[in-house]
Amino acid sequence: MDRIINTLGLCIIASKYAIVLLMAGITFSTGVIAAELLYTGMENSE
Repeated sequence: MDRIINTLGLCIIASKYAIVLLMAGITFSTGVIAAELLYTGMENSE
């Protein structure tokens, strides 16, 4: 019984980390896209 509870606990922790990593990845890629758009916009305006 304890093993089942421990496994569930590990799964919950793992899923929390997965969500955090996913959010970080989305934020990072959005930042990169925004930076590229900003850079190309500045190049075109000159």
